[in-house]
Amino acid sequence: MNHPSPNTRSHGFFQVVLPYVIVSTLWILFSDSILNFFIQDANKITTLSVYKGLVFIAITGSMLYVLVRRQAIRMEANLSRFRTLFDTMTQGVVYQDAKGAITLVNASARQILGLTLGEMRGRGTIDPYQRAIYKDGSPFPPDQHPGLVALRTGQPVNDVFMGLYHPQQQTYRWVVINAVPEFHPGESQPFQVYTTLTDITEREKTETALRESEARYHHILNTMMEGCQIVDFDWRYVYV
Repeated sequence: MNHPSPNTRSHGFFQVVLPYVIVSTLWILFSDSILNFFIQDANKITTLSVYKGLVFIAITGSMLYVLVRRQAIRMEANLSRFRTLFDTMTQGVVYQDAKGAITLVNASARQILGLTLGEMRGRGTIDPYQRAIYKDGSPFPPDQHPGLVALRTGQPVNDVFMGLYHPQQQTYRWVVINAVPEFHPGESQPFQVYTTLTDITEREKTETALRESEARYHHILNTMMEGCQIVDFDWRYVYV
């Protein structure tokens, strides 16, 4: 998931500031000259200058309100699209701050991990993943979790296979994890990292069942007393 780039954010601020600067500059440069052109009485000019200042405040204040409100509506629309995508995507997404504490989790991640937002928010990666394992069943070291590695190195971590214990189902879910650090402009240390979790549990179950079926099949063939030959449709031997 991408966030607005610094250039995009700067463009938004520019759209608000530029009209204000143009109007203010034109007012300062020409308002006195126009007033002096139409009125020669010094006392009237002094009085009207006060009103001129109030008019300036009213005009620029109204203009700023309209521009800022328009920009706020655009930002809210973009944020709404982000929330919809974030909450409905099938991949789990976990955000962590620079210290590794979880700050944001989408619905898919909560489902994969079997934890509520309250149980996860503010906790470090070690807490929800503390029973993480490698594919061979050995423990996955907490400091090697992709999110923490990405924060520590400042580099993305891709395609990490991990088993995560699901407390509600009391079994392991198998996931592929990718972690991407994010930086403030001009800084070399990430201020946060987002981690995606792709649940491949059903695929792993299917592959495991297939391997077990093939193993039983080969065991039966290898222990048969009779000779056995298997050929394909082109009459080539595939098993003897």
